Amino acid sequence: MQKNNSTIIGLGTLQHPEDFYSKLLKLPTWKGRVEKGVLVDDLEALFTTGHWGEIENIFKGKDDNKLEKAKDYYSNHYDEMQYPLLWESYWDCFDMAVQYFEDPSSFEQEIQSVIRSKGQKRFKINHL
Repeated sequence: MQKNNSTIIGLGTLQHPEDFYSKLLKLPTWKGRVEKGVLVDDLEALFTTGHWGEIENIFKGKDDNKLEKAKDYYSNHYDEMQYPLLWESYWDCFDMAVQYFEDPSSFEQEIQSVIRSKGQKRFKINHL
């Protein structure tokens, strides 16, 4: 991020819609850039349809060899299952998809820099 002669380099994951870097990104006096790891507009559509939808079904199944079956399916359809990544030389489409399937909301926050809401606290009161 830049403002006049000041430069701040922040690397990592945005943690909260109101954290320091999120606030700076919203200010018109600061220039900033947030990059997504998976360069598609709709992650859910990518990972729940077509070949990736088949991988999702494999992971949802009860087979003990889910990962191996998913890897075999991926290797058999490798060319059709590629999608653009920010760091294609470092990341692999299959590994990124597995991270998505394990925890979609965490993936969106950590890889896509999408923060939708503040954390909510819930309290339960037990009356005796």
